[in-house]
Amino acid sequence: MAKLLIVEDDLHLRKFYTREFSEDGYHVAEAADSQEALRVLADDLPD
Repeated sequence: MAKLLIVEDDLHLRKFYTREFSEDGYHVAEAADSQEALRVLADDLPD
């Protein structure tokens, strides 16, 4: 399964993208900003 990291500061857009990609079978991690994205990347590298 492909993994994606969505980085978006707008909560509604972030949730929308996460839901859409999840429904298409992707494992999706999300972050609100670059600092949070770096923390997520340290735990779970996307493809």
